[in-house]
Order: sequence, then structure tokens, then C-alpha cells
Amino acid sequence: MSAGTAAMRVARRIALPGALLVWGVIILGARVGVDAPAHPFEGVTVVVASQVKLILAWIGVPVSQYAASLFIPGGFGYVVVMGCTGVVPAAVLAIAILASPASAAARAIGLVVGVPLVLLVNLLRLVHLFYLGVYNPRDFGLAHEVLWECALVVTTVGLWFGWWSWASQRRDRTTPFKAIMSG
Repeated sequence: MSAGTAAMRVARRIALPGALLVWGVIILGARVGVDAPAHPFEGVTVVVASQVKLILAWIGVPVSQYAASLFIPGGFGYVVVMGCTGVVPAAVLAIAILASPASAAARAIGLVVGVPLVLLVNLLRLVHLFYLGVYNPRDFGLAHEVLWECALVVTTVGLWFGWWSWASQRRDRTTPFKAIMSG
């Protein structure tokens, strides 16, 4: 069994339960009055918007939600579209990890730790942007189009580089040839 095959099995074990969880939330939402998605990924945007709404409520921002739209009645609002979900940077990180030379276990750890961290940073981004939109709308454009875009790129590349460095050291310690040659 090759390392790539083992890594794909691990990725499938993670992806299927994750997808089932997302669709379970969508189905549960439909039972309590949230519209069903019109296209396959709309459910992801609604779930992300719901998570942002929950965090905003925890910090005291009175936000309302309709599907993937978050708003303050009579005030600021935005729509979480697919590009705002964090799926793209998470997928880039996952592809970079799976394409890197490492053991299947190291790849699995990289995926299990790295992908949720990218998604968490993206949630922080969306919460911060909504907060800015409500309390400092003049800075929203700069934060949305420049600062947070750069932050997500730096986060994704930084997480991959940190994982790659860790996986390389781990691989070097466990390589029989290196152990024999070092004495």
C-alpha cells in the first residue's frame, strides 16, 4: 500500500463524515424553516453564515439571518457567498499537504489540524468584517479586499510551511538510512 493510497483513505474517512454533518445541519435547518439550498454548495454558505451569526451574538452584535445573508435590520449587512466560506484556502492547504512528500500519518495530522485552522481563521475574518461594517464601515472595503485576503494567504502558506517543516523533521528522524549514516 502506497503512502498516497493511505492518505486518500484517511481523507475519505474525514470527508464523508464532514459532508454528512453539513448536510445533516442543512436538513435540520429545513425542518425548522430555513430554505433548502438552490444549488449544491448553498448549504455551505448557510452553515458558515449561521456560525458567524452565533459568534456575533456571543459578542453582543444584534444580527439577523436569512439563508446566507447576515444583516442588522435597517443597517449593515452582507451575503456569505461560496468564496467567503474558506473552502478555497482550506482546499489549497489540503492539496499542498497531500502533494508533499510525507508519510500518510503526517499527512492525516496535517489535514486534521490545518484545514480546521484555516476555516477558523476565515470565521474570525467574517466576524471581524461584520463588526467593521456595523461600527466602522469606512474601513470595511480595505479590510475585506486587502487585509483579510492577505491574511488568509499568509495563514494558508504559513500552516503548510509549518506542517512541511514538522513532517520533514519527523521523516528525517525515522529514515533508516540517516540513522545508519549518522553513526
